[in-house]
Formats: sequence, C-alpha cells, structure tokens
Amino acid sequence: MEGYHWGRFTSGSWSQALWLVLMPFGLVNAAQFMLDPPSTTVAKAGHAVAGAMLRLIGLALTVLIVLCAAVAAMDLWAWQFVGPREGFAAFPYDLVPLAALLAPAAALLVCNFLGRARLVGGRDEDDAEPSVRKQRDDRLRHVPDAAGAGMPGEFWTQDLPSDLARPGFFGGDPDAPALRLLHIAAGLLVLAALGYAPAGPAPDVAPPWALGLTLAVLAVVVLVVVLLGDPEESASVDVGPGRLKRLKDLFHKRADLLATVLAGVGGAAFVLAAVRVTALPPVPAGEPHWPGIDAAVFAALCAGIGGLAVLAVANVVVLYEERRSRARENPDFAPYAGGFAATLVTALGLFVGVGYTGAFATAAAQLLDTWGGGSGGGSVRVPELFSRIVHSWGVTTALIVLVAAVGALVWRAQRSGFLERAREQYLRDGEQDPRVPKRWLGHIAFGMWKARLKTHLVGPLALFTGVGALLSAFTVAELWPQLWGGQPQRLPGWLDALSQSQSYGGPATGWCSGPGRSRSPGWPARS
Repeated sequence: MEGYHWGRFTSGSWSQALWLVLMPFGLVNAAQFMLDPPSTTVAKAGHAVAGAMLRLIGLALTVLIVLCAAVAAMDLWAWQFVGPREGFAAFPYDLVPLAALLAPAAALLVCNFLGRARLVGGRDEDDAEPSVRKQRDDRLRHVPDAAGAGMPGEFWTQDLPSDLARPGFFGGDPDAPALRLLHIAAGLLVLAALGYAPAGPAPDVAPPWALGLTLAVLAVVVLVVVLLGDPEESASVDVGPGRLKRLKDLFHKRADLLATVLAGVGGAAFVLAAVRVTALPPVPAGEPHWPGIDAAVFAALCAGIGGLAVLAVANVVVLYEERRSRARENPDFAPYAGGFAATLVTALGLFVGVGYTGAFATAAAQLLDTWGGGSGGGSVRVPELFSRIVHSWGVTTALIVLVAAVGALVWRAQRSGFLERAREQYLRDGEQDPRVPKRWLGHIAFGMWKARLKTHLVGPLALFTGVGALLSAFTVAELWPQLWGGQPQRLPGWLDALSQSQSYGGPATGWCSGPGRSRSPGWPARS
C-alpha cells in the first residue's frame, strides 16, 4: 500500500469541504488519542492533565470562533460601521445591537450542527448484532504470529487493536452531549457578558451584578470542562477501583444533567443580555470598539496559549515515564514524533483556528470599508489582537515557503529513484505490454513520494509550533497592558517587526500582513 485512503473526507460534493471550518477542532480532538497509554502513576497524572488541557484548548477555540463572529457583527458592523448615524434606514438603530448579538449566536449553532454531522451515511457496523460484532472481534484478536512479530502480547487482547480497525470509525461519533452543551453554554455566556458590558453615557439598565454573575457561571463552565474527563470513556485512563473511581463515575453519570443546567443558564443569560441591548442600545461614545471585546478576545487567546504550554509539559512527563514501555520495544510501532505528537498537532489546530479568526475579521473590515467606512467617516478597524494575528501569519508564511522549497529540492534529488521503482512495478511485463501507459509513470512516482511525506512531518510541525509559540508570546507581552486599561507596548529593537500592529503602518507591516488578508483596508500611519 503506497498511501492512505481518506475516504469521503476528500471526495464528494463541494459542500463537504465545509469540514475544513472544523479542522482546528478535529486536530485537537485527535490529539487526545496520540498520547502514550500510561502505565505508571506519574504517567496517568500527566495523561489526565494533558487531557484537561486539550479540553480547555478546544473550549478556547469555540470561544474564539464565537468572538470572531461577534467582532464582525457587534464591533465592526454595529459599533463602528452603523452607529446611530443619520440616513441609515435599513432598520431602526434600536434593533441593530440586537441583530448584532444574535449573529454570533447563530454562528455558534451552525458550528454545532456541522460538528454533529456524519460523513458516512447509513447503518454503522458498530450497531450490528452482537453475534456479528463478536465474530469480527474474534478475527481481529486472533492474528497469526502477532507475538512473534514483536507486538506486545496484550495489544491483541483488546476488543479491537485500534480504532482504525473499527468499521464505523469514519462515521464519526456525534454522541458527546455533555461537552457539546458545555461549549454552547460557554459561547452564549461570552456573548451575554458582551451584552452586559456598560457602554454609552446613558444610565445603564443592566443590574450591576449581571456581568459579574455571568463571568462567574462562565468560570464554572470552564472548570467543569477541565475536570470532566472523557465522558464517552474512549480515551480515559483506568484509575482502578477505589474512591477516585467512584467519584469519577458519579461525575460522568451526572455530566449530562450538569451540562444541560449550565447550557440553560447560559441561554437565559443570553436572552437577558438581548433584552438589555434592545431596551438601551449601547451608543459609541469615544470607545473605538464594543466595550469588553478586546479583553474577551485576548483572554481567550491567553487561555489557549496557556493550555498549550501546560499540555507540552504534561506530554513530556508522559513520554518520559513511558520511554521503556513494551509499546516501544518494536520500532515499527513506536509512538509518532517520539510521543510528542499530541502537542504538535494541538499547536497546529490552535494556530490554524486563531488564523481563521484573524483572516475572517480583517476580511469583514475590508468589506465594510469598501461600502464606505464607519459611522464617523473613518476606517473600520479590527481589534488590536486580530491585526497582529494576520501579521504573525505573514511571518509564518515565510516558513511555509521555506519548507516547500526544501521539499521541492528533496523531490528533485529522489525523483529518479521513485521513477525506477514505478517502472519496475508497472512495466514488469516489458514496455511492449505495460500495466499502465508510460506517460503515467511520473504521476505514479510523485504519488509514491507524497505518500511518504507523512513520515517527515515532525520537523516542519516542530518548526511551526516553535515559531508560532514565540510569536504568540510576543503578542501577549505587547498586549498585556490592554487588560488593565493601558496601551499596547512595543518590543525592543528588531523584535518589534515580529509582532507589529497594522495600525503601525510601515513597509514591514504591509509585507507581512498581506498574506493574512486580501487587501489592506487603509490603516492610519504610525504616529
């Protein structure tokens, strides 16, 4: 077999390409299964911490997606573009903030709908009769000479040797009600907090405790997500009998009820926030952005980056503890990337998700600028963080070009060898009676080479993760004063070019930010 068959992930109708929207979430979910199975107490603790951080990062991605839609609808459109300006007759301004608040909630529900879709229709073979499942599992368990091939003996005593051997694997598992409801609750609570944020010179009709209570419930949701573990038990660690096991089982048993209650509270908070912005529409009065939206975006990014840092440490603990495990005795079945694949793939998912938000927000700002600028006649500007995200992705583009160039040189050096292999396999009966037309040999050789690229991804992934973490640290350091009401600071010397705001202007900023957006919407020059 020369390459992996991706099934309906890469074929079908054009609408199936929408799964790319959820790719960051898919990468983070897959990373859970890339951790070494722990066998020691320390490894089990590290595995549990890594799983908790993966759930936190997934929640941070959900919040970032919701906030991206909120920036486009609430900040760029309602706050900056429309405002209470005269002559805007699409509908009364009193309804503009309400429509802006409903838009990101709709985006959250659309993502939830996409996440529940199944790629494979029809009856899942996992739902087959018990006798059929038993026959299939018996065939998988009794593999001839498995132990003689160097495989750990207990590996084949599992119900299935791997999820990849399960016929229904590619159908997906839409049954994750607790985590799904908790993600919805977090998104609605974040939007409710933005709706309660005080704005405008008029008296505020929201009770003074509304914002604080909403943030407190959001903190509870985050805590439950972190502590929940894996409700479906598909990647859980066996903690053995005892009080901890009973507590874990009780928590999982009540997880659906707890998540339903929190989702209901989040929905109620969102409805009250919608009533608030309708009864007293927030009026732009000197604030450049919708109040609180800068801090919300920055906090979500910090949660994701912080979770990634803790995940890396926990991942190292697990792989160090399992360095002499029986699973590593056979090098053919050694953990990918030395057991560090979970962190690398999670970093890829997080940075791609953050890149999505920056690209979408800047594209929305560009579109509104094309329509005529903001209510005050100036440019519609994205929050500071998003402008730095597109700049950072511009810097990262240089790495992608470098990796592609190295790959092209490697292919050039190995092309003759793969052509010879293709010629031996497909022209074995002589060139007079080839198995395939000779003109196809080049395509076959290139396909063979591409199929082996997956074994060389560790280096590029590690490079991408390291540079992404460095750029993220620079961005956090620059924008940290914003959380306390201050102004963004600049990094010293040449480091400033690695995380510049688009509002700075200058040739370095324009060159780096260009790949992250289609066209600059005319940011003011650096003062």
